[in-house]
Amino acid sequence: MDQKELKKYLGYVRVQARSFSRAYPDLFTFEDMYSAGEEGLALAINKYDPSKGHFPRYVWLYIKGYIQVAVRKRLQDKSRSITLANDDGDTTNAVELAGVDASQDEDISYREMMLDIRRQIDKLPTSERDYAVLTLAGWNGAEVAERMGVSDQRVAQLRKVVVEKLQRWNKAA
Repeated sequence: MDQKELKKYLGYVRVQARSFSRAYPDLFTFEDMYSAGEEGLALAINKYDPSKGHFPRYVWLYIKGYIQVAVRKRLQDKSRSITLANDDGDTTNAVELAGVDASQDEDISYREMMLDIRRQIDKLPTSERDYAVLTLAGWNGAEVAERMGVSDQRVAQLRKVVVEKLQRWNKAA
């Protein structure tokens, strides 16, 4: 690959890094996203198989996917600040999803609440657990539906069931 081509693909990295750093300004700097994009570009170049299609499109998607993975990892670490929204615009955060009320005991730490939420999620059947994990990782309803291979309506059903179960379990505790 010559320098001119490499500059073109580094331009792809810049565009993606700028987009993600603007979407998550409190979590990521442009440099964080650019670094992840460069790693993605290097992997795309090394893993490219001509049977996978047009190289520029492949590189674009690979860079975007690699940055998305970096974003999801960071969001998992920051799950307290994640707000979940359904298609109706109703929102809840991870603590509310499980029905944990921090005011019950002011000595309870955030870490303990999150561990409790994880234990509750681990009790869920596979599809419900997958929904909860993907949603808490920051995926929207359409992404969850695509990843799980289900309809948007099924994702809405899963959301309702998961929220009800987690809140019911917390009330019983």
